[in-house]
Amino acid sequence: MRVARTLFALFCVTLSLFAQDVNDKREAVQVDLHALVHEVVRKNAKGLSELITLKTKQNELEAQNWIFEPVFKASFLESQQKAKTSAEDFYYTDLLSSGNVYESRSSNYEVGFSGLAPTGAQWSLSAIHNTLSSNVIESRTGNDSEYRGYVKLGVEQPLLKNAGYDITTIQKQVATVDAEISKNEYEKLATELVGVTIQSYWELYGAQKIEENLKELVVLTKKNYETVKHLANSGRIPQTEILEMENRLYMIELEKIEATDKLLEKRNQLFSLLNIPVLSYADMEFELLEPLSSSFEIPTLQKSLESSLNNWSEYQIAQKKLEVEMITQKYVHNQLLPELNLKADVTNQSLENQNRAAMENAFKDDYQSWSVGVNFSMPIFGNQKLQKHEENTKLKILKAKLELNSLEKNLQNSLHTRIEKLQSTKNQMELFAKGLEIKKGLLEIENKKLLHGKTNVKNLLELEEEYILYQKKMYQKVVEYKTAEAILQKVMGTLLASFNIEVKVNNLEEKIESDGLSDDLNFQTKGM
Repeated sequence: MRVARTLFALFCVTLSLFAQDVNDKREAVQVDLHALVHEVVRKNAKGLSELITLKTKQNELEAQNWIFEPVFKASFLESQQKAKTSAEDFYYTDLLSSGNVYESRSSNYEVGFSGLAPTGAQWSLSAIHNTLSSNVIESRTGNDSEYRGYVKLGVEQPLLKNAGYDITTIQKQVATVDAEISKNEYEKLATELVGVTIQSYWELYGAQKIEENLKELVVLTKKNYETVKHLANSGRIPQTEILEMENRLYMIELEKIEATDKLLEKRNQLFSLLNIPVLSYADMEFELLEPLSSSFEIPTLQKSLESSLNNWSEYQIAQKKLEVEMITQKYVHNQLLPELNLKADVTNQSLENQNRAAMENAFKDDYQSWSVGVNFSMPIFGNQKLQKHEENTKLKILKAKLELNSLEKNLQNSLHTRIEKLQSTKNQMELFAKGLEIKKGLLEIENKKLLHGKTNVKNLLELEEEYILYQKKMYQKVVEYKTAEAILQKVMGTLLASFNIEVKVNNLEEKIESDGLSDDLNFQTKGM
């Protein structure tokens, strides 16, 4: 049995030395929490994907700014006609000399603009030039052709349904709110990324500290093992104490291996957040520089509530969704109105035997035609289908208001709980830190007593167990406190601002190429 224990101890020691040799060859990256958070936000795939969504929403909004852009139109039509005339046509065309055949050739040019006015009116303005050559014109006037010019202006203005700037720009209003929601969604995701990064950072910090302390404890335990062997061989303590120390050495070696595994797990979590593969940075270790002390002041409930209502992404998203429903209801209500459109057009025209004169005289009002009237239509039963749709939009507004009101009330309760939890965790962390110092001091005293043979191994091992357990609890409280601090700032809507993170979509394609699709990190490294 003792041989098996010895072999197992040698295996653990060999594995530990191998791991130590690998660690010695790794490259250290000095990084503080601020730099790490910025790097995660810069490179995280989910964050970049949400930025793409935000950019598309902003493009949709910019597209709506051009709904009043005029449309240029141009057309050309050339036609030719050759037909036999009837007996009745002789009277009007006098084509006896042409063998009862009517021949003509015409060309028609049209250029103009059309568009949408802010009032909702559809308008068009065009200039038309027509050239007609025929044997009738030649026989009657002696000229080859006649030239006509037209200038036309037409307007159709809605008076009820679809009337007014507010309804005309309804899609722009929705696009504006959608872009704001998308920005809030990105801020929400970025805030969650920052929160997870903070938690992972401090979990890695705790894992590193535990591993470092266990390494020191391994060295100390080996030293104590030699001391116990000396005392046992001199007959000052029982030989069974040697077995106790051997067993303890195995256990601490195992604790250290587990701590190293935990450390690698937390490091790889950061790699995932940074969107980089572990193979590219297999020899890299994070050297964390963030001190345990924090400048964050725990706010009052009133102050935190005011900050949340002004800045919290989820609350702002709920407000914006209510705004979208109200815009939708306004549009649906307008669509229930009868369709009453005012139509008007005016045309100037000219008829000349010279090409140039035809268009010049078309801009004069010597020969002007106009028309004005209205078009009216409405469903016989008041558009029952759309009325049900309006009823649904009103219900959606009530639902959104209810959710917003509930969110406000729950927010206050949640903030109160988080503030109390943060204060409690802070107190516990400070007490654990003081307790750990005491445990460490007691362990040092017990080690000195062992050197002089004034204590037994059992007492020493019990203190070591308590010290390791206390240390784990203390760093667990550190993670809890830092995470609770980040969550409170997240709900207050101040977490991104505390790290100076801004929403930017400029040069997005280049950013994705350089950040999202690259494995490069903006950290300084140094050999260990």
